[in-house]
Amino acid sequence: MGVKTAGHSGPTCFDGVPVDGSPVPTNKPSEPTLLEESCFQRFAPLVAASRDYAQYSGCRFRSSSFDGVPSATRIDAAPGKRIGNLGEPLVVGSIRSRDSGPVLAAKLRAAPAVRGFTKRLQAGEPRLLEELERAFSVVMEESVRNAMVSAFQRLDMWPPRPTPADVCMEDCSYQDVSASFAVIAQRAYNDELHRARDAAEVGGISSATRRAMTAAFLVDFAHAAGLQLPPMPEAQQARFHDFAFRAAELERQQQEEHERQCAQQDESPSVFSKQGCNSDLAVETWPTLASNALVSPKGILAKAKALLLSSSHTQLAGEQGQELR
Repeated sequence: MGVKTAGHSGPTCFDGVPVDGSPVPTNKPSEPTLLEESCFQRFAPLVAASRDYAQYSGCRFRSSSFDGVPSATRIDAAPGKRIGNLGEPLVVGSIRSRDSGPVLAAKLRAAPAVRGFTKRLQAGEPRLLEELERAFSVVMEESVRNAMVSAFQRLDMWPPRPTPADVCMEDCSYQDVSASFAVIAQRAYNDELHRARDAAEVGGISSATRRAMTAAFLVDFAHAAGLQLPPMPEAQQARFHDFAFRAAELERQQQEEHERQCAQQDESPSVFSKQGCNSDLAVETWPTLASNALVSPKGILAKAKALLLSSSHTQLAGEQGQELR
């Protein structure tokens, strides 16, 4: 009674504790929860079942993680509850022989929902596809935001100095790229402060970030299920290109001013002036993500998630994900 690994005798143990009748390992209280099922109600069972798996994967979904993992309907216990007394042992493929007890437990718990929702997506269930489209939009929007923050930091405008007089602390509408660059930067900075306060109140990750991470996990899951991801919305692309053009122009002006000052002081230009105004921002980051030529859904997702997961609050999750294969 328990879980066996093919080619091995006896039940598999979770950190030395037999599976049969033992509590399912849960996240430590100090670990922030990356996924939130209330954000996408129709995927809530999948998200709830995958919470622990996401902690180990760095909030990424890898279909190969479930190779050799059986789908037992009595394994989808809630965190902290007992797996149950199975009449027959579950046989786990030898490919999972290197999984630690908690990692294997997380995969066993998620496996039924993973396979069930994979079938539903592949069958084209309309309500799931509708919510998946919303999740993709959230991923793209969060990626735009993170790239904007990186641009403001690069341009030494995080926050802008002086502070724009007509922007109050509650104004977080950074999406309006028709405003002046200083105003956009201040609004984005206000949004960052709001998220920081929210994260402090909940003791981990802000609700907005958790929503974005959940969306990214679902989009990753859908791609692994073989679904074609939609293109970036035209409105987002237009906003991307407009911001990128203005950011590149401002960086060019900063570079020219710096070179002028160096010439007056008879100094050699610093590293900043040698970077080129379009080297990273306009040539690589922005067009690569927003370009119409980027037709590969996998490429779009990879670039978006790279921006999304580059934030400091997900570094720990990324480090955890390196150990999950």
